[in-house]
Amino acid sequence: MSRIGDRLQRLHKTSKPIGFGFGALESTARRMLLIARMPPGTSAEQVQPALPLADAVVVAEEATAEATASVVHLLPNEAIPIGIWATSEAASSVDDSDRSIDFVITEMEGPSALLSRDSWGKFVVVEAGLEAGRLRAIADLGVDAFVMKSSDVDPKRLSGAVSCRRVHSLTGTPVVLLVDEAIQTDQVTSLWRAGVDALMVDVSHGEAVFGAVHEAICNASYDARMADRGRVVSIGRMSVVENGRVDDEEGDGEDDDYE
Repeated sequence: MSRIGDRLQRLHKTSKPIGFGFGALESTARRMLLIARMPPGTSAEQVQPALPLADAVVVAEEATAEATASVVHLLPNEAIPIGIWATSEAASSVDDSDRSIDFVITEMEGPSALLSRDSWGKFVVVEAGLEAGRLRAIADLGVDAFVMKSSDVDPKRLSGAVSCRRVHSLTGTPVVLLVDEAIQTDQVTSLWRAGVDALMVDVSHGEAVFGAVHEAICNASYDARMADRGRVVSIGRMSVVENGRVDDEEGDGEDDDYE
């Protein structure tokens, strides 16, 4: 597993809840991760202030070994994972033995060959309304996280938290939210409880925005999180959950077929 994938998985898992509702977290300190995204044309002056605060960096341009190499010398710590945001087939030509690359982010129309890169973590960008069956199909391919965008999921509204929670509940996979403006501490707490494990911010938004998101993450509360209800196993029109409850899925509006 990639370094960022391993961190997300450890952060994502909570201790076993007692009863219903919120489950207690393990005693170890936790907080959301913060990922710095470098859009095309980002200068060293723009990215350097963000790097000491970032848990990972994403190069969002034509994915090449040269693009990631240009970032490596800027990192204050070699342990910071570097990812690429793959927008074209060019990413498929990058040698997966390149140890400077830890993970790759791709959209639904991205190159399928990236799934064969066993040494890289794999993040997939999805829309809030993507069918349940498709979400589960993507999760079954072994992705490390789902990425959602604030242009589609408003972190300031309840509907945004619900959308993130839906993806988390259906797949049991970490959720990363790309935000395009400063976010408040209580909003971070709500997103954490909804299943969001990391926020991603474009460094092009400026040092003030990136710093404000970092401060909100550091000051948020991580002492409670909604407990998972268990993996669902479909049997005809019925679902059996690990806790023994049986639900009739008829009429729930979710399409469970892989389409």
